[in-house]
Amino acid sequence: MRRPWVVTRRTPRPSCVGLEPSCSPRVTRSDRPNGTLTMDVVSLAELLGLAILIALVAAVAVIAVRRSVLMRSGSVDVSWRFDLSPGGGSWVLGQALFHENQFLMYRSLSPLPGPARRLRRDQLVLGGRRAAEGTEPDLLPAGSVIIRCTHGGRPLEIAVSESTLTGLRSWLESVPPVVNPGGGHHSRDAAGRRRD
Repeated sequence: MRRPWVVTRRTPRPSCVGLEPSCSPRVTRSDRPNGTLTMDVVSLAELLGLAILIALVAAVAVIAVRRSVLMRSGSVDVSWRFDLSPGGGSWVLGQALFHENQFLMYRSLSPLPGPARRLRRDQLVLGGRRAAEGTEPDLLPAGSVIIRCTHGGRPLEIAVSESTLTGLRSWLESVPPVVNPGGGHHSRDAAGRRRD
């Protein structure tokens, strides 16, 4: 029977010093044993599993750092959905920032650095409130207020806390004055209507 791995020893030459590579025993492979293919598959599976684990840990770390940065930047908790049909789209949980003339909404569980949605102040119109229905009280943060809105004519719903809703209304009403080409100034209310 042949052994799969054979160690051959060379007899040292008189001039051979113990540190030279030619003096060390050599390992040669005579045949591939039957279990080697199985070992290769197992090793590949272990490496793949390790790579997936490292990717998951890195994604969780990136999400945690991004959320921390957003919270230090003054973000607020918000949930939104665009499909308003009965039993329609699911709620997206996230954070939002008031940035100049945009309401930037970031997904909570996304490692991407940019916002998922950008709502422009001049296109966002707040509508009425509605009560949470079905499983919504379990899905949304406690104390959330659901507001029907339109953004650029497209309907959506936003769920925020009462204090965030007050801040959102104030932000919408604080539109800076618009300069007309004719030289006159006017501002717009929360619905985008001109105020003189």
